[in-house]
Amino acid sequence: MKICIIAMAAMLFLSGCRDAVQNGDQQHLKPSPYTKNSFKHVKGIRVYMDKRSYPARSKDVTLIIENNTDEGVTFGMDYTIEMKQKGSWYVMPFRKDGAFTAMAEQLNSHQIVRKKISLDLLSDKPEKGNYRVIKKIGAQTFRASFELH
Repeated sequence: MKICIIAMAAMLFLSGCRDAVQNGDQQHLKPSPYTKNSFKHVKGIRVYMDKRSYPARSKDVTLIIENNTDEGVTFGMDYTIEMKQKGSWYVMPFRKDGAFTAMAEQLNSHQIVRKKISLDLLSDKPEKGNYRVIKKIGAQTFRASFELH
């Protein structure tokens, strides 16, 4: 009898943990380290998504980087994805087996590049809601927002 009670208690506990994640309770997520002041407008550099909204089942989204300056810019392959929850931004963790190539990419003056942002690298499947990609280019940090519907 004791074993049945312990087993039932364990099942209730575990199902409650699963429901918390599926219902958008992001207690395990870290708050974003960025504030509105973290993102400065850089004349001639534009970072945005190719669409404002994507289906929730999307495996990836596309980030566009435009360099409309007379000089080249350099950036890495890494990025961060954040989710908006109750008016605040939270960092979405990547899977433990996910990694970025440690190399830099050069974007020459007056060029545009499209970068695939994989949602499959996230440890939790993203749900419907508002998200943003954080990307460092040179010494500046940029953001590009999108929605999953």
